[in-house]
Amino acid sequence: MNPSLQQLKDIHLPAPEAWWHLAWGWWLLCFLLMLCVLGIWLAMPRIKAYIRHYQERKAIKRDIQGELENMRTMYEENHDSLVLLRSISIFLRRVSLTVFERSKSAGLIEDAWLRFLDQQWGDDVPQECFSDDINAHLLKYDAYKGEIDKDMRINIDNMLILVEKWANHVIKYHV
Repeated sequence: MNPSLQQLKDIHLPAPEAWWHLAWGWWLLCFLLMLCVLGIWLAMPRIKAYIRHYQERKAIKRDIQGELENMRTMYEENHDSLVLLRSISIFLRRVSLTVFERSKSAGLIEDAWLRFLDQQWGDDVPQECFSDDINAHLLKYDAYKGEIDKDMRINIDNMLILVEKWANHVIKYHV
């Protein structure tokens, strides 16, 4: 036999690998993934609240725009100024109670109510606002009378345009 073959020794196999042997980078990735899952799980109540709030805002916008459209359609069909003026008054109060805090708008009447409506414009107050003489007279007195004077009926269209502008401003900046 060859003497060099006698110097060879048996092959020593390495110890068997662990069941799930991963490099430290993979362990770090698994840990970060578990942190993300935990973070999402802890944030779910806030995420659900945000989604619910978003859906409520979307419903409020849809309701306001739908009611404006109904008032416009009803007026174009019937040309009843008194019904429109009463609808406008109810609409303004309903939007204010829905969008703003009840404590700020619920108990307001007459001039305080009209000032509150005008304050919602912020810096974008139009030339014609709710506390102008004609609009104030329409909202404070004519809406509750049996009929509207003929010379005041001309201003009903302007009032409807003003209410639409106000509602769109409220939707844009407060809802």
